[in-house]
Amino acid sequence: MAIMDIDNETGIAGGFGGIVSGLRIVSRPINVSILSLTGFGGISAGFEPAGEYGGFFAISQELSLELGIPILPWFMPTLYVGYQVVGSIIPGIPFGGFFSYTPVVGIRMQWGDFY
Repeated sequence: MAIMDIDNETGIAGGFGGIVSGLRIVSRPINVSILSLTGFGGISAGFEPAGEYGGFFAISQELSLELGIPILPWFMPTLYVGYQVVGSIIPGIPFGGFFSYTPVVGIRMQWGDFY
């Protein structure tokens, strides 16, 4: 996941890599899944107290509920709704230098074996 906000005073930039895991609840005729995305990475924020450090090693966690409609055996557009939390780990007090939480909504295009 990449984050970029170019506002000079409050802008943030960073990226996370990690693990995606989930549980498929219903598989036909639609797919319903619960998904967890956990990532570690770096983030830099242009506001205090982040200016004191310049950047952070951080963790990201998102939980979401997905609803997918398999159009082809190998292609499925998916709507998702969930909640995402991002917080700094080091330097400083964990989650003290940077902490963000927000609901998320979107569309994912998935490829794989859906039948």
